[in-house]
Amino acid sequence: MNILSLGRSLASFIVVYGGIDLVAVHAFAPLRSLSADGLPRRRLTSRRSAGVDLKQNEDLQNYFQAAEERSLAQFARDDAPAWLQTIASLPFECTACGKCCKTIGSVYLSSEETRQAAKLMNISSTEFIEAYASDIIRDSADASNTWVRLKEKEVLKGTDHSPACIFLNSDTNQCQIYEARPTQCRTYPFWPNLLASPDAWDAEVRRMDHDSESTLLEWTPDAGGCEGMMILDQNTTTLGVPMKDVYRQLRECRQQDRYFPTGDKKADTER
Repeated sequence: MNILSLGRSLASFIVVYGGIDLVAVHAFAPLRSLSADGLPRRRLTSRRSAGVDLKQNEDLQNYFQAAEERSLAQFARDDAPAWLQTIASLPFECTACGKCCKTIGSVYLSSEETRQAAKLMNISSTEFIEAYASDIIRDSADASNTWVRLKEKEVLKGTDHSPACIFLNSDTNQCQIYEARPTQCRTYPFWPNLLASPDAWDAEVRRMDHDSESTLLEWTPDAGGCEGMMILDQNTTTLGVPMKDVYRQLRECRQQDRYFPTGDKKADTER
């Protein structure tokens, strides 16, 4: 994509999220100084012009940052659970325990997430699906909206180990596709069901393995939960993840959920 195409895309974004204003017009001024092939015209080679160009690009970046903040504020006001607006942050810090990757359940990837994971592994999407997917879920209303469910690691009979995500490295306890992990994994524990109420959040909190004196529930593969979360109270709701980051992940999770084939949209699930 050349810079002219980028400019058109950004202009479309502005139209969707609040309309063109004077800041946007000023920010897009550098695009008027480009030739048809997207290359700078000769008059921009001067130091003064280059400095102006950098300043205008900075204005463009600031504009979109402000637009994102307005979008998150609107999401918090109109779409997020009301109780979230009463706190400054949510008490969570990942401990890299890997338990969320060992909880019994399913992990789903959209078509784009499948492509990104395959690209990271330097294989084709077809090869990725053949090697790592247990099911293919097709959308009867949109042939391009195909999802996959990941396989789980096989567990030896007679052991008390639970099935784990196929991409969890047993030696390092780390995700092998971390840079391309799906939205489902990236947004945990900021899922809609866990943010529905303070009680829903607290019910997901688990004690750490070494904290035998804690009154919190112990993690199990069946019940799941997270040791990186803390019970909500007046002391913990100023710690952890700022609310703007919580809203961003909650919004992303909801947007992703809208595309998942459900009900009459799901044509079939293939093994």
